[in-house]
Amino acid sequence: MSRRIFGDVLSKIVLDKCTCFMYNIRMRKYIKRPWSKKERLFLTRTYYTLPKEEVYALLPERTPNAIAKQVLYLKKRGWTFNRESKG
Repeated sequence: MSRRIFGDVLSKIVLDKCTCFMYNIRMRKYIKRPWSKKERLFLTRTYYTLPKEEVYALLPERTPNAIAKQVLYLKKRGWTFNRESKG
């Protein structure tokens, strides 16, 4: 009986170690970079005036999702954005 309990505990420990190992292999390896004042000002001037693809091309190290989230973050904190005039 004690052999079975030992075997179950051992297999659980091995399984836990394997899943942790697999999880760490699949994680992305990147370095977080905070947004610079220059990048934020660039977004306020161009996000609504240029096509989105052009803005993404001008910020090559940022993903489209990161750019959109940064715009929402800035709007929430009261930053104003230039918009195209309809006239």
